Amino acid sequence: MERHSNILCSLFHLGKVSYGNEKELRNKAEYSEGFNDGFGENLIGDEEDQMRLVNMNEKEREMEPFARSAKREVLKTRYEIERKLRMAKKKEMMQSQIKMRKRIENKAEGWDEDSEGFNGVYEENLIGDEEDQMRLVNMNEKEREMELFARSEKREVLKTRYEIERKLRMAKKKEMIQRPF
Repeated sequence: MERHSNILCSLFHLGKVSYGNEKELRNKAEYSEGFNDGFGENLIGDEEDQMRLVNMNEKEREMEPFARSAKREVLKTRYEIERKLRMAKKKEMMQSQIKMRKRIENKAEGWDEDSEGFNGVYEENLIGDEEDQMRLVNMNEKEREMELFARSEKREVLKTRYEIERKLRMAKKKEMIQRPF
């Protein structure tokens, strides 16, 4: 067993082959959290791998760290690309959900993104469809006045909000046009 550990120590005594440059040293913690190629920091795996290394001839043992290091770099690169793709996909899905939620909210409030104007919940006279008209007719006069006043107030708030957001959109478009590439 002593011979086994001496061979392994002499094998990888080349100056820690696995993380040779400073960038890799800084990112070592990141890779250890998600990236795993099955080898430790010194490019040696489990006991079975250690026994396999001991049974190799000298030339194979000398070449193995370089081959493993090259393979590790390829795997790290692949891992980073896949991680970035997953993050981009996740971000895109979140943006899509936010956009969909906003569309639903805007529709509920009477906003119409496709047109340039405000499409209020009620017509100018504050009365909606036939069902709404019947409901208003069945109310007593005081309730009807309160309901129409509340609708009027809500409509004014929505119009004001629409105008502010429209001006912001126009300002952003103007800024994008004026911005140099």
